[in-house]
Amino acid sequence: MAEVFSKIDLEQLRRSGEYQDRLAAGPQNEDTAIVKDFNHNFNSALSAIRRIIHGNLPSGVGNWYDAPSIGLSGLHQIVAGLNSQTWNKVFDNGSGILNVDIFHADIRLDPGRTWRFTNTAGTIDNFIVSTSGVLIRQLGQREREILSAHVAQGVTRTIPNSAIYTFGDSKFRNLKVYRNGQLLLPGSGLVVANENFNDYRELNASQVVMNIGLKNSDVIQYLING
Repeated sequence: MAEVFSKIDLEQLRRSGEYQDRLAAGPQNEDTAIVKDFNHNFNSALSAIRRIIHGNLPSGVGNWYDAPSIGLSGLHQIVAGLNSQTWNKVFDNGSGILNVDIFHADIRLDPGRTWRFTNTAGTIDNFIVSTSGVLIRQLGQREREILSAHVAQGVTRTIPNSAIYTFGDSKFRNLKVYRNGQLLLPGSGLVVANENFNDYRELNASQVVMNIGLKNSDVIQYLING
């Protein structure tokens, strides 16, 4: 027996007279004073589909029937990837750079666990981080030279092995110079009469000027902290 439809049913099942997917989002799409028939409801649904695909873009951009660039499954994978970054996604193996521009790095250490930076053989701990503190061995860069001849006062000395440092201030210096184990006093004076003449002065990122004479076989050490 064929199903019998009432007049109301027939009105609801009639074919849509238009395809309009440009209706703006908002509660007006269910306002009984505005929504008069099924056709309006249908167009509101098409407009919602267009916004799901293309975003809340201006009217005329994209259509409800366009294929999305990525599905819900793909979006899920992106979100999951952002929430749980792996080393191979953020570590540049070629240049050895850990890139944390795209997320906040968080290293968690339980009691008894340590984060170690070692030598190539893994036998010497150069840097250790644990819940009990931080241990840094051989802090800073050290360069050493043994003079083979007398060095006169006012001679410029270049730090060995092309080492460089950055200028600090008078209170916190990034370079310390030792002569035979004795810490030399840095200054800024150019001649003896200047108040801050002292033992040497920093000339540039790789050189100092010795304001004192140095002897043959003196051991000069440079400690760079920045």
